[in-house]
Amino acid sequence: MMHILMIWYSGFIAFLGLVHSLLVQDVMKEPRESAVDQTVPTEVFKHPDGLYEFAAPKGLFRQISEMKFQGNEVDAEIELDVYQTSLVDEVGIFNKEDLIARCKSGIRVTYFADMRTGCVVSGLDSSGKIVYRRATYDELISMGGRDEGEPGWMWFKYAILEVRYNARHKQYFDSVIPIVSKSFSSDFASW
Repeated sequence: MMHILMIWYSGFIAFLGLVHSLLVQDVMKEPRESAVDQTVPTEVFKHPDGLYEFAAPKGLFRQISEMKFQGNEVDAEIELDVYQTSLVDEVGIFNKEDLIARCKSGIRVTYFADMRTGCVVSGLDSSGKIVYRRATYDELISMGGRDEGEPGWMWFKYAILEVRYNARHKQYFDSVIPIVSKSFSSDFASW
């Protein structure tokens, strides 16, 4: 009896493995295989005032507002958040720790990297979509007007690029995210 139970259990585990592999294959199908090919050209999205610049595979996204882009053939979007907080502001992001907290908000974080001039955070939102955020910042600390010689904080500028996409497109976006992330910049001197 015990021998029959062990054979049944082994067969059941093998069956579950097969079902899992079929489900994973179906979820990982590419919506546009040509878009992740490295020979496919990219297009650059650039704000006229230098608030942001990034590249993506040509035709993958279309701009729907000044700071938002929608996927053409995939369930995905890119949104940008740029801001300057200064001494007169009562609420806002005033330092790198605030920026990191902003990037981690609203998602279950699965990856975090703290960089010298920003951070990278990724995770899942409440609907199960994958969220990737790359933030960069600059701040001005001035000696002006201080008799004691202590530096005075003047302003903090930040730019956050957020890519949000359906988890079934993860494998596809694993090759898109590096293109978008590496090309992302903000010309803080221009604003």
